[in-house]
Amino acid sequence: MMKPRYDSPIGAMSSICTCESCVNDYLYVYERRNVAGLLSLPVSSAEMSKEVGEDFYFWLQQNIHIVWIGTFYRLFVYPTNMTWRLRPFDSPAEVPSSSCIWGVTESAKVRFTCTDCGKVWTSISALASFALCVELEKGRPEWNLWFSLHGQTCSNCVALGCAPKPHYGTWYPHEVFRYLKSQGTPIDEI
Repeated sequence: MMKPRYDSPIGAMSSICTCESCVNDYLYVYERRNVAGLLSLPVSSAEMSKEVGEDFYFWLQQNIHIVWIGTFYRLFVYPTNMTWRLRPFDSPAEVPSSSCIWGVTESAKVRFTCTDCGKVWTSISALASFALCVELEKGRPEWNLWFSLHGQTCSNCVALGCAPKPHYGTWYPHEVFRYLKSQGTPIDEI
């Protein structure tokens, strides 16, 4: 079971399974619903509005793992002849630093909701960290792209004197695509 973050309005839930069967299911939905094609349209375009509609875009935000996994496979796994894994981390201690060859922390546009006061804000300075590590698995190199999505504190609650605590945002599907695509450039140079 995945433990909910202490500020999550959602109770304990099963983790997002990354076994081969579930990943294949996510990829099937990603391809079947043409998520990649829709993410290639400009967010404000009339085509996007007609093609996607608010309901589908909201569904994508609620199932953002499909966007992360599908986009990762499209950009890293399919075009290469290498073994890749997308691996989340909460603490830098989880990342095997001895096998890492590259790392970066960058900002992205993310929507946050304070579970204490209800404030909703969009931040263009939400942070995500990535580390690229190469590990040997049965004598073959396995490329692991580790990532961590950082939280932000609510300015209203801090102004009221409440103890600051992180709130974890909802990523916009286009930001996931843009962000992972930008990670491919430095990786291509390695």
